[in-house]
Amino acid sequence: MKQFANDKHLGWWTLCLIVLTLTISVKGSLAADEVPWNALSSAEQKVLQPYAETWQTMPADKQQRLRKGAGRWLGMNDQERQQAKESLREWNTMDPETQHRIRERFERFKKLPAEDQQRLLQTRERFRNMPPEQRQQLRRRFEEISPRQKQELRERFEGGASGGQRQQGNQSPGSSGNSTPRQGSGSGSGSPRR
Repeated sequence: MKQFANDKHLGWWTLCLIVLTLTISVKGSLAADEVPWNALSSAEQKVLQPYAETWQTMPADKQQRLRKGAGRWLGMNDQERQQAKESLREWNTMDPETQHRIRERFERFKKLPAEDQQRLLQTRERFRNMPPEQRQQLRRRFEEISPRQKQELRERFEGGASGGQRQQGNQSPGSSGNSTPRQGSGSGSGSPRR
């Protein structure tokens, strides 16, 4: 049961990691040029103050990722910032194995075609917007299905779902149409989350 409790949050954390990683590590989309500290705006310097002393010695790609993250942070409203802080606090309390699984799932998500990524994010959002009772019902239904059915769901939502190839008929419990549990987040945990 403890494993399920850990796994059910993996999809949520995978999505958080997606957002955070997109914020700070858009690989290949930024120039690999070093950025002098004094070339940063005062707002960027304020956000990146913890890195001020080591900025000039850090690799250019890390500078770019941090600068991109600072820009994202500056674009957030107070509520988004509070949520990001809470997510980071939770991330820091996770054991390294859980963090590793989330990173792996995020890497798989990034390799999906854009349309599949969008579909998975929409599925996650639908689940998130469900009433709590309905989410809990889907979680219970997922807990009750066999390991084989859980694996089929994982495979359906991790891989062969390109171009809407999900099989609408012959669905396992917990995977009913638009109320798909958050396995659709691309996390691969197969576990619904809040």
